[in-house]
Amino acid sequence: MLAFVTSFRARAVAHNWDYHVWLLGRALDSMLAQTCDEFCVTLVCHDAPDLPQARHPKVRILTVDFPPPARNNDDMCIDKVLKVSLGAREAITAGPRHVMFVDADDLVSRRIADFVSRNQNAAGWIIESGYQFLHGANFMQRIRSFHHRCGTCAIVRSDLLEFGVEEFYRNSNVCTLVAAGHTRYEEIMAAGGNPLTLLPFAGAVYVQHPDSTSRVHGGAGSRVNCALLKHGLLRRKLSRIKQVVRALPTLRLLTPGLRTEFSVAWGEAVPREFRTEGLPC
Repeated sequence: MLAFVTSFRARAVAHNWDYHVWLLGRALDSMLAQTCDEFCVTLVCHDAPDLPQARHPKVRILTVDFPPPARNNDDMCIDKVLKVSLGAREAITAGPRHVMFVDADDLVSRRIADFVSRNQNAAGWIIESGYQFLHGANFMQRIRSFHHRCGTCAIVRSDLLEFGVEEFYRNSNVCTLVAAGHTRYEEIMAAGGNPLTLLPFAGAVYVQHPDSTSRVHGGAGSRVNCALLKHGLLRRKLSRIKQVVRALPTLRLLTPGLRTEFSVAWGEAVPREFRTEGLPC
């Protein structure tokens, strides 16, 4: 069995709580759409979202009682590691053979649980190839080195996960792999003698949106994106045109097959109230 483990942002630090609940609903749709029944979902949060997906029998919600983080990148990342670690420990008690860490705004392939169920003895997999997507777009962008871009990138055999007390993470007992950061998953597992192999298909979608953790003040993404606001309108447009031209060879039309695989509904876009709100970087 495969356990999807995800953490959800606290209401206190969400620029728009309903917006994040909407994103979570899309992520849960993709997890619950698995073609194989051998999976479960553990969601860890401060505030339980009111979603029909969250009431699905495959979903278990754990609420935490420690204080929510400050709205800065470092503290929010610490909060995420604490929640994911708790979720992993709790999920393992249900006896899954593998655990997949999923960000609460990303999408996963409906084929993952079936693939894992047919490869129970593997140490795990790294998602080297995936997609980047903005809700409402008609295209996805294929990304290589996906595991360096997105945290939804690893499936690890549960008995290989280690936990230990980390001073940086409030002296809490955390999953050492998650604490190291997703860009080091492959390196750490290989160093421990249990290398992750490449998932043989594009396994996840990195969903872009204006209130992601990387764009909160204190993250590398926020410095880049906020700096762009200091330039003139023409320069910003030229920069976007260049980005589109460079991305053209990697763009994939959002076909019925891709929509089905990642649970992207026809005609579904970010609700108007979120698109017009002008979420700050």
